[in-house]
Amino acid sequence: MAFSLDGLVQEGDRVALMDPDYLFSERIVRLLGAEPGHVPLHLDAGDPHPDFDVLEAEFASRGARLFVFSHPNNPSGALFSEAVIGRIAELAKRYDVTVLVDELYSRLIHEGSFTHLAAQRGMFERTVTLLGPSKTESLSGYRLGVVVAPEKIATRIEDVLSVTALRAPAYAQHLLTCWLREDHAWLAERMTAFTALRTLTEQKLRQLPWLKWQPQRGTAYAWVDVSALELPGPAVAEALLSEAGALVSPGYQFGPASGGHFRVCYARDETEWSSALDRMVRSLDTLKKRRGAVA
Repeated sequence: MAFSLDGLVQEGDRVALMDPDYLFSERIVRLLGAEPGHVPLHLDAGDPHPDFDVLEAEFASRGARLFVFSHPNNPSGALFSEAVIGRIAELAKRYDVTVLVDELYSRLIHEGSFTHLAAQRGMFERTVTLLGPSKTESLSGYRLGVVVAPEKIATRIEDVLSVTALRAPAYAQHLLTCWLREDHAWLAERMTAFTALRTLTEQKLRQLPWLKWQPQRGTAYAWVDVSALELPGPAVAEALLSEAGALVSPGYQFGPASGGHFRVCYARDETEWSSALDRMVRSLDTLKKRRGAVA
């Protein structure tokens, strides 16, 4: 992500970002001296989508020539339909915008099918796609990623890589021979386990009627709405860490409109995760009762 943005962004550029989205995207954009513009993500049941009016305004009147988003969405897990991806493609072509799409979770799909933006008509030449084995395959320690992009853009990204990291380490490069093999049976088995963990997470969190979570069709994240607590995100995260031994990411890290949420990963050992969820539910319930007593 950092190498790609460094190869695409100039100081003073405006970059459109989904809100919420990957917590480091905006930080990298700001580090490069660019200006982020935020596009709200609507997590409507069955049809998550960016606010297309805001997205078009970013392109048409606010000067954004790069749009960055993750698909499936990190942190919410939202999987975008073919129609939504088609609409993003149509706007990008109309306003001559380049799109960087983080597809690290494109194999971690619970239901439905995945639509690659670069496969849309006329989009390969304006799309930068990020892929890798860090998520579905749980190989994040290898720090290995792949960029698929038009040659001109790929050359700029390679220039940045060559003067910072030089190359992926040899042991990680050998991993690619395994990652690129056909593995449909293994993937189906792994997704069965992930989906079971998603179901377990939903069952446990539903014990708190005031807590809101819409399970999405991708990733292994729960994007939990705890706005009913009326507490700052860091305060909720601190309570969960100290009282439940659970580490979560406060929502404000993922976008300015994403407070009142936290992200937690449910790709865990089932027994340990069930116990952790029980502790989290007790902690959140205690927080709510304290808030009621104060009110």
